[in-house]
Parts: sequence; structure tokens; C-alpha cells
Amino acid sequence: MAKSSKSALEKKLRELGPWHFKMPVGDGKFTSDYNEIHMKNLVDPFIMKRLFTQLYPQGFEGKSFLDIGCNSGGYCIAANQLGAKYAYGFDIRDLWINQAKFLRDEVFKMSPKEVHFDVAHIHDMEKSRKKYDITLFKGVLYHIPDPIHSIKVLADITNEVMIIDTAGSVDAPDDCMKIFFEKPTAIMAGVDNMAWLPGSPKVVEHILHWAGFKETRVASCKVYPARPHMQRMRIIAAREKKFLRAYDRKMENKAKRLAEAAK
Repeated sequence: MAKSSKSALEKKLRELGPWHFKMPVGDGKFTSDYNEIHMKNLVDPFIMKRLFTQLYPQGFEGKSFLDIGCNSGGYCIAANQLGAKYAYGFDIRDLWINQAKFLRDEVFKMSPKEVHFDVAHIHDMEKSRKKYDITLFKGVLYHIPDPIHSIKVLADITNEVMIIDTAGSVDAPDDCMKIFFEKPTAIMAGVDNMAWLPGSPKVVEHILHWAGFKETRVASCKVYPARPHMQRMRIIAAREKKFLRAYDRKMENKAKRLAEAAK
């Protein structure tokens, strides 16, 4: 890369900050290297590729992918790299979508016809006539006032697999959700002021079953080290069991290896 174009890229990366996603931008640099202010809990979205390939060992060839609250678009870019025919991500703030489009166009050189981003609210999906094979619902459930309705809306437009990754409350009963309020002005907060924290993966699984996704797996559930009153959970749901066969085999093999190692 020429020195002038490199400096222009770095200038734009600083202008678009702060970055919550740690994305590679060349020369061993990442988007987070250009943050003028400190961002807590930087996320490397490419780590999700591991789960994607556990679910779809052959990749996303021929699949469509939807990312709710896409931030700077890292999961859509990862889906495209795995062969998805189309990836669509949206977020509520202009900042994140400006970042996503910049990474798509200037860093990863992807076509807007294959990877598309919009500023939108989850309610806009109620009007969607398009369906997606895989839906990622990560880091959003605990920012919305109507999580049950939102899960149903997404379930209705998802053909195969949904991945829900959310914060939860340690204090709430396992089969309940706990209400809380957040300031919409905070950059990492939702915009509706009111939201809910599930008490356990169980309550999320129940909602998914009701929404038509009968097969669910709890991929992880752990308490925040720095926030002992909160937990983080990841639930994988499928419309049919066949969509989880590869994942189930992977987990069974892992369990056998751990059992053998413990002998």
C-alpha cells in the first residue's frame, strides 16, 4: 500500500472511531488501534467462525445470513468469507453502519450485493419478506423492551438456525426475566430505555420452542468475572434436528475426549 493511501486509511479509521470490534486492517494493525478513547470489552468477531464451522463444516456456501445489531459488520464479513451467498446486517446507530460499510468497501473489498448493511431497528424485520438460513442475535436481547416478540419475529424469517448470545441476570429465577433500565445516550446501550435480562438459558429456550425452534442447545453459560451479578449465555436453536447434527457430533466427540483424559 502506498504511503499516501495508507495514511488516508489510518485517518479514516480514526475518524470513524471508537471501534468496538477488533478487525484486521492490514500491516498487523486492527481497528481498535485507532481508538482515541478506550473501549471496554473489545470483540474479535472472527472468533465466531469456530462456531459457524461447527454448525456448518462445509461452510456457508449457498446460505443467507442475518446479523441483528451488527455493529461494524464483522460477523457478516466472516459469513461472506465462509461462502455465504448473501449477508445482511443492521444496527440502530449510524456510527456502526458507517464503520461496517467502510470495512466492507475499503478494507475487505466486498460487494454490497453480497454484504449489505443498513441503519434499522429490529421492529423493521416485521415488514421483511426475505428469509434467511442463519440468524445471529448477539448482544441485543438485553437491550430491547419486547424480547419475546422480537424472538418470534426473527424465528419467522429464519429457515434453519438461530444463535442467541445474551447477557443475563444471576439474581432472576431460572424461568423469569428481570427488567432493567439503561440510558439510550450511552454508546453501547439500546435506544428504548427499557430492557430485560433472562434468568437462565432455560427461559430463552422456552421462548424459542414456542417460536417454532424445537431443537435448542446451550453452547455456553458463564458469570461475568468483573460483574458477578450478570452472566453470559449462548443458545443455538434449529428449526429441525438435522441442522444440528454436525454440531452434536462435534460436542459428543469433545465429551468423549474429555472423559478419556479424565481417566
